Amino acid sequence: MKAKKSVSVALSGVISALSIVTMFLTAVLPVASLSLCAIAGMFLAVIIIEFGYRYALSSYLVTLALAGLFVADKDSVLLFALCFGLYPILKGLIERIGKKMLQWAAKLAFFNGIMMVYYFLATRVLLIPADEFQIAGQSVPLLILLFGNVVFVFYDIAFSRLISFYCYRLQENLRKRLGL
Repeated sequence: MKAKKSVSVALSGVISALSIVTMFLTAVLPVASLSLCAIAGMFLAVIIIEFGYRYALSSYLVTLALAGLFVADKDSVLLFALCFGLYPILKGLIERIGKKMLQWAAKLAFFNGIMMVYYFLATRVLLIPADEFQIAGQSVPLLILLFGNVVFVFYDIAFSRLISFYCYRLQENLRKRLGL
């Protein structure tokens, strides 16, 4: 039992480190900041699968705290905090709902709610000018939200496939190497 706990803490630390490094890259590749935030959150799926939600939540909080302190792009930290770091944890819980339509309704409700909170915090707390959310001089937050929903559906499907890939191709090898 003690060996498994030390392995779970160590792997959670490694996953947090990978997430932090990925978050650091948002300053180097600002064009890819949204994708990098999503990737940083996807690492948490390994912790959920191997050790459960408690360790994943701890890893999320550690990653969030360190990102808040050291990552220069605070907009990306906010996206990670509200959406991409939290979603892997919620995804597993939401997918316990029996009906697919209810799952998608819950996922999209989460995404839309978080994006509204993000817009408010980005413009009011981080003081990102509202014209950053314009295209050709036209304010388009609702259009961005609609497009975001489409992208989020593709993100969720891709995330599910990555989880399947991990479970069917990588999990056994990782467990052998960790002695689990």
